[in-house]
Amino acid sequence: MTSPTGGYHRAPDPYVGFDGTDRSTAPRSADRRGAPVTDAPVSPSHAPPVATAPSPYLVPSGPPTTWSPSGAPARRAGAGAGCVVVVAVVVVLVAVVGVLARLVAGGGSSSGAGGSGGSDLEVRWSVEPRALADDWGYFESVDGAQPGLLPTAGGWVAMVDASTVDAVLGAIDPDDGSVRWSIELPESRCTRTGDDPAAPLTCLTRDDPGDPFQVVSIDPVTGDRVGDPLATTLTEVPVLLAPLADGLLALSAAGSLTALDADGTVLWHEPVGIADLDTSYLEADLGRYDDAVLLHLGWYRGTVHATVDGFTVRTCRALVVTAEAWVCESNDDDETAGYAPDGEMLWSGDWSDYYLVDQYNRITPVAIADNWDGSVSAVDPTTGEKGDPVQVGDGRDNLAFFGDAEHPLVATDDAVALLEPDLTGLRWQTAITDEYLNIANGGLVGDTIVVDGEHSYGLDVGTGDVRWERDFLGGDAAVVEDAWIVLQSHELRRFEV
Repeated sequence: MTSPTGGYHRAPDPYVGFDGTDRSTAPRSADRRGAPVTDAPVSPSHAPPVATAPSPYLVPSGPPTTWSPSGAPARRAGAGAGCVVVVAVVVVLVAVVGVLARLVAGGGSSSGAGGSGGSDLEVRWSVEPRALADDWGYFESVDGAQPGLLPTAGGWVAMVDASTVDAVLGAIDPDDGSVRWSIELPESRCTRTGDDPAAPLTCLTRDDPGDPFQVVSIDPVTGDRVGDPLATTLTEVPVLLAPLADGLLALSAAGSLTALDADGTVLWHEPVGIADLDTSYLEADLGRYDDAVLLHLGWYRGTVHATVDGFTVRTCRALVVTAEAWVCESNDDDETAGYAPDGEMLWSGDWSDYYLVDQYNRITPVAIADNWDGSVSAVDPTTGEKGDPVQVGDGRDNLAFFGDAEHPLVATDDAVALLEPDLTGLRWQTAITDEYLNIANGGLVGDTIVVDGEHSYGLDVGTGDVRWERDFLGGDAAVVEDAWIVLQSHELRRFEV
């Protein structure tokens, strides 16, 4: 079972609760219902229609500097308006002077842990899409899910203009950023099956628009096609591809899901049944078992549990995928429930007792419940049993998870805590002054915990000491094979940590 937790996020305002309440100043509300999505099994003959959508492009996200609490009351117009304008002008002038001062000083910031002066995190190398495609284009997720790169024995496999007739697949050297190979692969998405980094990639592609798609295998070291293509009856352009048992699961630009057998035979093909799903802009995350796929489609969009027999759509605001079971916190049912890999419910409870610590729309590899009093508890995904509480905040903090099962990290509004691997206590907790800490990306690179919020920080994994502070990276960061990267539509960068 695999559950990627790398770092793309496009989160809502961290200080606004699910009922619109400003969580920075008000108690949490018990009403967290969001946009409804039908939580019902979808059979191969009774799925609602879905409008088609164009082929997808990854849109780069900039620094999170424009969010504001949507639950805040509107300011009244009147006598105070003139004062507001004067204050706003002064604030703008001060901000401009500050920016000029930083430019003169060479950049950086004095905020954050330790008050150390910031600077740009050194870029080890950067690659533009035209290095692979010999023309202008956009980096896309290779398989349609996050973080977008596929590590292989041949390097980091990337894709330019996926799901279009101009799609190009290529491998990039992780050490120096050079392009090892690139090939044209029209209207394709690709995935890797198993854990062998030298195994061929599996791709859906076709030679001409309108033709049925074929399943082809690509050698990750050379870029050559391996063996004969497998014919399918699919004609819809894929925007996401994942291994499913011995075959494949594909989501199309038309909003349909398809399960393919190992020989390319279509096992079932039906609309996914999520009316507001925009396949041109996916925020998908994948969790995989040997015989099932969990496809999390973003904030309140819906979560698909698919097997060779069909699929079910659930409304998982938070989703945990472990080797033994998966846990879904559902906003429709006001419950949190644990499920076996095959989808059988193992237990359920009130959502407020199992308010999962996640990163807003990320699959996490461990189940940690927010106890609403500043403490968190481990949740056994197979039984729902909760462990002893571990104090990480004061009950008013927003909590987010990043890291992995060996390094479970919980970020509050003003600190980062590393929990014991068994979630029974704290290894360390480090105070950090950062406005966007509770929606930060992070992960382990070597012996350094990297945290990227309003600024970037390097923390010693053993002690939690802040080794350095740098400026915000300006994109969605992730850890890929012990490297800190940012993949945007116009550039792939690897940073020196």
